[in-house]
Amino acid sequence: MTAEIGDMIFQFCRQKPQAAPRCLALAQHVYISIGFHGPAVVCMAHQGRVQQALQHAHQKANFTPEDYLTLFQVPLMPIEYYPPPPQFNFLSLGDCDNFYKLTVM
Repeated sequence: MTAEIGDMIFQFCRQKPQAAPRCLALAQHVYISIGFHGPAVVCMAHQGRVQQALQHAHQKANFTPEDYLTLFQVPLMPIEYYPPPPQFNFLSLGDCDNFYKLTVM
């Protein structure tokens, strides 16, 4: 993995806001795995995970006070999250009766 891959994923998030929740998490993982903790903190902030971003910035990224100010001056990416519709995977009572008749015969 390289920083270029993380950057490409992050840019894709900007182009496709509906994919941002998953793409930001993936970019964050790429950045952390190669030790680029600053961009990982930015991904966390864009995901709305501000407390985790601050903890990571303090523990791993060695942020300066200026870095913290810069982080909070960056406009966050609009994330359009469309949860999947609920899916019901159960049989109706009529289906159960038909299934029982098939298995008994």
